[in-house]
Amino acid sequence: MDPEKEVRRCPRLGGDVPLSYCLRENRGLPCRFILGCFRDLGDELLKTLRDSFSQEELKKAFSPPKDPYLRLLETIEKVKK
Repeated sequence: MDPEKEVRRCPRLGGDVPLSYCLRENRGLPCRFILGCFRDLGDELLKTLRDSFSQEELKKAFSPPKDPYLRLLETIEKVKK
């Protein structure tokens, strides 16, 4: 599988993007929607993810995002310090 040649329409960006972009879109980590967008690649995609990222990185990439209110409170606390 060539990540440059595997292209899908990105629901977030509204256009076609290669898998290579989706593998690094999230600050060097895979996009959290990659499994849905490229589901037809199945085990091949899972192997690529496991070979390219540590378990910790994958856990970080696929964890649900923090509540925006919580992020705001954390930012306020950091600024206070």
